[in-house]
Amino acid sequence: MKPRKARSLADVPAGRTVEIVNILFDSLRQKYREAGVQAGTRARFEKRTDDGIRLRLPDGSRARIAADQARFIEVRVLPDRPPLGTVPVVGGTVRASPPINH
Repeated sequence: MKPRKARSLADVPAGRTVEIVNILFDSLRQKYREAGVQAGTRARFEKRTDDGIRLRLPDGSRARIAADQARFIEVRVLPDRPPLGTVPVVGGTVRASPPINH
């Protein structure tokens, strides 16, 4: 059986990166746009608490999504990637190439 892809922010596990696809109601769309969350925004799901979900936005700021409203935010879960500037190494050492002298 294939794992079900999360479509609602309420279904996403903490630690994942998501892209906001749609916020279903105009009033919520306006509320969260003011907090920096809108369609196309990519954010890191930092933490789930009893009263909401905390997202880390691309500019480093945080947005809190009310727990009862997260189900109205459609998301696409993005694949996990290593941080920019890092090189994944599996069982070995990465060495820099010697400079090329012309």
